[in-house]
Amino acid sequence: FKFLSNYFKMQIKINILKPKKIYVSYSYEPQIYLLILYLSNRLKIEVEHNIANVLYEVCRYGFFPNITLSFISQLFLEEYISYKKIGWIKDYKTKYIITGREFFCNEQKEKIIYDIAFYSSGCWARDEKLFTIIDINKLKNMKRYYNKYAIRELLILKYLLKLSKDKNLKLIINMHPSEKKLIQKHNIYPPYWDCVSSYNIPINKQNTYSNIDNALIGVTLISGIFYDRWNENLYTLCYQFKRHRKYYYQIPLKYLGKYKKYGFKNLKELEHKILNYLKGLSV
Repeated sequence: FKFLSNYFKMQIKINILKPKKIYVSYSYEPQIYLLILYLSNRLKIEVEHNIANVLYEVCRYGFFPNITLSFISQLFLEEYISYKKIGWIKDYKTKYIITGREFFCNEQKEKIIYDIAFYSSGCWARDEKLFTIIDINKLKNMKRYYNKYAIRELLILKYLLKLSKDKNLKLIINMHPSEKKLIQKHNIYPPYWDCVSSYNIPINKQNTYSNIDNALIGVTLISGIFYDRWNENLYTLCYQFKRHRKYYYQIPLKYLGKYKKYGFKNLKELEHKILNYLKGLSV
């Protein structure tokens, strides 16, 4: 009843204001999806619907009629097109535009300083769903908390440390925001801290987005940062799980069109793609 009440109040406001165009987002909420249908088909108002997240996890509806879809990333558009091909999504008179992210606007590009940037997910301290930090007391009383994601991520990082040393490559570690908070508030450090320090590799504690383009290659296990790097045409590799995990927010690469070639299934493939890319730049 609360939803219906708010819905009719909104309808009255729209009829009074008579807007020519309306911007909406969060279509995974049923009331927003109904609003899109009502505005575009019943009132014939131009609607621009912003897609600011992965459709695989949040899109419950398969029909987008007579609207403009704006994607913050070319990657999300590739995902949308893939779902259309397999029949998960249908549209009618739908237009597409790429808007990009606001934090890239009016920013000077960073100079390339590093060969490889590793982006931590902070998964060593997060629950199996990778949404929230596990109990702080549990973290304090354990030397290390490892889930299956963290074990794999640590293997990738150790391999990058060895590769950078053997091939004389410049590597930087970018901390996840949750890791920075754990250090500042609870003096809890990531399990890779001592390992990285022994290699004398820099660890970035600042805002990752402020220097997103300071490395030729980005590597990550699970992190939304690769969406943003790909959107800026920055070469980025992410781990490709054999089976899609139920909870974490990452689109299976098979649905990413031209971006699926940036996945790696094992350490050998990761090294091959890194060295081939660097070799191509030097030719």
